[in-house]
Amino acid sequence: MKRDRISNIYQYALMIAAQEDDQFRRDLGSIHLLKIAYLADVEFAKYNCGKTFTETEWKFHTFGPWSVDAYNLIKPSVAGIKAIEKKIPSKYGSEDFTRWQTNLDDELFSALKDNLPLEVKGTIEWIVHEFNNDTSALLHYVYATMPMLKAAPEEVLDFNCLVMEKVPLEKDNYVPLLARLNKSQRKHLTEGMRQLKEAFQKRFSEECSSRKVGNRPEQDIEYSEVISWLDSLNGSPFPTSNTKVSFSKDLWKSAARSGISLD
Repeated sequence: MKRDRISNIYQYALMIAAQEDDQFRRDLGSIHLLKIAYLADVEFAKYNCGKTFTETEWKFHTFGPWSVDAYNLIKPSVAGIKAIEKKIPSKYGSEDFTRWQTNLDDELFSALKDNLPLEVKGTIEWIVHEFNNDTSALLHYVYATMPMLKAAPEEVLDFNCLVMEKVPLEKDNYVPLLARLNKSQRKHLTEGMRQLKEAFQKRFSEECSSRKVGNRPEQDIEYSEVISWLDSLNGSPFPTSNTKVSFSKDLWKSAARSGISLD
């Protein structure tokens, strides 16, 4: 594992979070920082033959991608930018959640940014702004990544499945569509698109002006009665209860989970 690289990711993520307008979205916990580092590796691997940026050995654990070494690096990393530690009471156990928040330091932020590849910076910025400390949404996104979908619990994640196939472009033989048309054909195409746009706008305006807004009260009553009658055809309501469901271990490697076509 490249300790300096993963530490850089943690620090940059907190700096990005510090720019949020909502102060409640400026703190990140261990689980958020770990998943951000994993997703940065996912994006980097797509363009680097399956090689990750941090070279961390990620495993499929209880809460998705996990690395003991990466986890142990969180506290010294956040301390390096003087992040403030917060304790949040947990609803699920006796231990409190730990979150960190820092102030934006322009000079440090610029130095951190310069040490990260473009795809890694972009991923961190998007993930922080999109999910921030929304743990549930972030985990759903992480579980849907290809290395996770192709692994079973406790397996080391393989990033080679992310390698994008390079399609050679025959630049010398390719000619854009408009370049293939002569002056008269281009003029005809432009005029046709203009007329089509005008016709669409006219039809849209006519439909909007003739459309009646709202329903008659008797229509609402009739609609409700029909829906109630249709529901009654289903018989008694389906019983609800708490139960425990077991799944076969074969599920983890199933074609449906990894997105492989069965055709």
